[in-house]
Amino acid sequence: MQKTTYEIMHKNRKTASLSTDGHCKIYFKSFMPYNLYLEEANDLDCLVNNLTNFYYWCASRVLTLDRTYAKEILNSIGMPQAMTDKDRAKIALSYRCASVTDVFWVREQGEEVTFEECNLYDNHLDIGIGLGPDRIQRLFHIGFHIVHRNDHADQFLCYLLFHSATCL
Repeated sequence: MQKTTYEIMHKNRKTASLSTDGHCKIYFKSFMPYNLYLEEANDLDCLVNNLTNFYYWCASRVLTLDRTYAKEILNSIGMPQAMTDKDRAKIALSYRCASVTDVFWVREQGEEVTFEECNLYDNHLDIGIGLGPDRIQRLFHIGFHIVHRNDHADQFLCYLLFHSATCL
């Protein structure tokens, strides 16, 4: 299994990095997400806890399956109906764990992506999280109705999808 290293970002500031073997490096503790606890240690328990905490934090940034239309939404964009935090984290990582509720996001080490390129405040859904127009169009056919499609419709839809907002 190839080791992947993720960088937890606050806007364009790298606050920490975490590899899939559990090793982490914290660069700016005061800029870390408050609900993500990582520990720089080589102890096996700490490494496992780092991964568990990271997957839980990522999973908390994705649509929960108990929401109305959640399964239909995930099916329509080709995502599995994840049951574990690790599975749900994979979904969140596919859109860089971006959110409209804060400025934290995740990128793989070595990627040259910036906050300006992927944030959901300024970018459309297809740019921000990598969903193409065909997937976005499918979402409109499963019960969501946005009366006036404009430049912010994709951001609004993203909010509905990934932040458990009340469905219209």
